[in-house]
Amino acid sequence: MLIDETGGSAMVDDVAFLEFFKGFYVEATASNTILYLNPTADKSRFSIYYHEVGIDTAVSFDFELGGDAARINLFNKKDTNDIPPAGNEIFIQSMSGYKAEFDFTNLENIQTECIGKAINRVTIDFEAFENSDYPLHEKLYLVRETNEGTIVFLTDFTIEGDEHFGGDLNNNIYSFNITRYFVQLLTNDQYTNKLYVLPVLGSANANRTILNKSKISINIIYTEI
Repeated sequence: MLIDETGGSAMVDDVAFLEFFKGFYVEATASNTILYLNPTADKSRFSIYYHEVGIDTAVSFDFELGGDAARINLFNKKDTNDIPPAGNEIFIQSMSGYKAEFDFTNLENIQTECIGKAINRVTIDFEAFENSDYPLHEKLYLVRETNEGTIVFLTDFTIEGDEHFGGDLNNNIYSFNITRYFVQLLTNDQYTNKLYVLPVLGSANANRTILNKSKISINIIYTEI
């Protein structure tokens, strides 16, 4: 295809070449296959080898795949029938995979217990199972769903920052500081109690985390008023 365009208008400059040659589509076709490509690596390039007219020595021209080159990941749709029957396992998977839903089902009881108390700090911990087949996510996000169905970050993340909020894997535990969110949940009737746990950089890795439903804990530190 490229040979047919030798000397043609498609080879005049970069703009003309990109109009003619859009790029590559690389697909893993085997069952349960994950393929990692690193376009920004030193040895990743698209090379064209050619001869100058009247010169025997071959030369080459390299197109860099990093920098301004556009890269798009496409993932197949996941079938919920592939999820094992409900047990203690909660599955979180990258590549347009699964996220975990978490609700405060006993909110009224929690509100009653917190009457007359000043909330100092609230953390929620998710413990993950060991997994020899897939590496655990190094970091997870905890987000909430608004009344309009929009997914937004908690104010503990947007105001206090990533380091304060947490979510990094430490001894198979993901810990989040949700103090601001928890206070808002107790004091604002319009605040939603539906949270989601999802992977960080889920479009750039193939990790899978299985959380232990029986090992989810909330720690509330408070002062009696």
